[in-house]
Amino acid sequence: EKLHLKGWYPLESNANDSTGNQNGTVTGGASQTFSSEKYNKNTPLLGRSKDNDKRVYGESIGSGSASFDGTDDYIDMGDMATFTTEGTVMMWVKIISGSTDRAFISKYDVSNNKREFMMQWGTDETVKWNVQPNPAAYSANYRAESSNALTSQTWTHLAGTCKVGEKNKLYIDGVLDAESSSNLADAVDDTDVSVFICG
Repeated sequence: EKLHLKGWYPLESNANDSTGNQNGTVTGGASQTFSSEKYNKNTPLLGRSKDNDKRVYGESIGSGSASFDGTDDYIDMGDMATFTTEGTVMMWVKIISGSTDRAFISKYDVSNNKREFMMQWGTDETVKWNVQPNPAAYSANYRAESSNALTSQTWTHLAGTCKVGEKNKLYIDGVLDAESSSNLADAVDDTDVSVFICG
């Protein structure tokens, strides 16, 4: 269901948004590496949190993927209103090789004090879900960090949630893995920063 989706990017042959809200613009070589072969014939499965056993997997989702070289490939979705008081960001990722400290998705500009959210692969190879209510001031108390390093060569489902008055939560393969140490104190300010995939 697309009713409450801000964006859905299947990445089957381009960076278009299936909700029709806002298409992305490809930079670098990512445009040459879209695939519609069911994740290169290794389609991940959707972890269904509504099942009693959260490790139970349901039907496969989507049919596309995009490769990024870790240097200059990214998708710019432009400035969009994502969430203020609550929201969820989800994605499938597969690390092949390359340096760490990369953002999987972000609406985050440190140099101009415009911080909103970022799902990141850290230098220690853990996943970090970071949501900041004050764009001008960073606080580690609003970051959820995975308990283990991300497994390479494996499709992994990541989901980050936030809601004012609750802790930011990071789910890995449908299972709650980490929470921020503090509750999200205020609504997330909507800045004019673009949303980037692998930016």
